Amino acid sequence: MTYTACGPEAEARVAEDLHAIVAAVRDEAGSEDLGAVLLLGGYARGEGTVVRAPSGALRGFNDYDLLLVFRRSPPVPDRFTALAKDLARRLEIDFVDLGLAGPEDLRGAPPTLFWYELGEAHQVLWQAADMKLHLPRFRASDLEEAEGSRLLLNRGMALLWAALRLGDAETASPAAAETDRRFAVIASHKAILAAGDAALLASGDYSIHQEERLQRLRRDADLPAWAPRGFLDAYARAVAFRRHPEFPSPAESLELWAEACIHHEAGFARAEASRLHAAWTAWAGHRRLVLSRARRGALAGPRKAARALRRVLRRETWMEREELLFAEFPSLLYGSPDRFGKDAAVRGRAAALIHTWHP
Repeated sequence: MTYTACGPEAEARVAEDLHAIVAAVRDEAGSEDLGAVLLLGGYARGEGTVVRAPSGALRGFNDYDLLLVFRRSPPVPDRFTALAKDLARRLEIDFVDLGLAGPEDLRGAPPTLFWYELGEAHQVLWQAADMKLHLPRFRASDLEEAEGSRLLLNRGMALLWAALRLGDAETASPAAAETDRRFAVIASHKAILAAGDAALLASGDYSIHQEERLQRLRRDADLPAWAPRGFLDAYARAVAFRRHPEFPSPAESLELWAEACIHHEAGFARAEASRLHAAWTAWAGHRRLVLSRARRGALAGPRKAARALRRVLRRETWMEREELLFAEFPSLLYGSPDRFGKDAAVRGRAAALIHTWHP
């Protein structure tokens, strides 16, 4: 198996980490019907990287993405959520993401970017001897139209979280401030990548390999119609950052975050105009469109209406989680770089939305 292009020492470190994750997952699952553990994302494609800790030791960079496949319906995910956080701490990496799936999830998998990339590139880290994997396979042309918007929504929420953390960095301890700035830099580069990747998804020219996506964007005749000036250079820097992560100064980190917001906003506006089949002049207009569409969806049949009512009775919003995020995050994100450090009301709204997205 190949996880990185960084040489034998890096390969050994990542392999050791993944072995520890599999052992912990199997121990946590216990008598649960765990059938397989799959590696996803950049490390599964051999495009992961490593960084050196202050001690000089190598460690994985940013996150490990895994899917736990169960023979029957997967268990309640709370135990594995706690385990993921503990593993990230032990392995000195930002995140360990443990997705859970059962046979029905695999059989009924929708044509989304997650399932497409899983089919195109994954590595089986562990599989029960009697387990037969039947993973869904899709073509890029099969993907749902909304996938670009969903990708940008997730990267936009990370930018919003980065804004709060950059505000915290001004008063945090040096170690905490450095952690917050690193998070913001990673989120900024990912947001820039998402703007280009969403455009490629819309044109049916998407590739699972980052370098290939860069080359395709350079050939994209429609790029000047939506992309801000300097976008391709920013995208190329983000690709290079994924290979060789280098973190700028605090002031440069804030500038990068602001630049990422510009590119992300342009990409999100293009994707949402296509998804909603509508135009607006300000993000308040976009919010009204999303809310109107959500209301129609909530009343489209007794089951959806009942689910909306149950959410209200639980003192939650009547909207589905994704609809709430689509409606609320643009007006919170696309502002001045320092607003989250000074406006307590806006900061509170942003924190509540982030908790909805990433409890």
